[in-house]
Amino acid sequence: MIESSGRVQRAPEHFLQPGQIRAVQSGRRDFLRGALRAASVTGAAAGLTAAAPAFAQAAAAGAGERAILEPQPHAITLGQP
Repeated sequence: MIESSGRVQRAPEHFLQPGQIRAVQSGRRDFLRGALRAASVTGAAAGLTAAAPAFAQAAAAGAGERAILEPQPHAITLGQP
């Protein structure tokens, strides 16, 4: 209900039924369970750990973008007066 005085009204208490509350809570839980299950099935963690040695080897060999690894002139000199 909207009052004609323009004042903000308090929210009605218990406007959701217990069944509706359970549906919302189980929906969130099911979503999280499904996301965890999908991550474990696809082996996302295994893929990350398999890529780590290759990354470490590339870093040890000095492979990388020169512009990232070496300081650029604009980063080590003062600007114009």
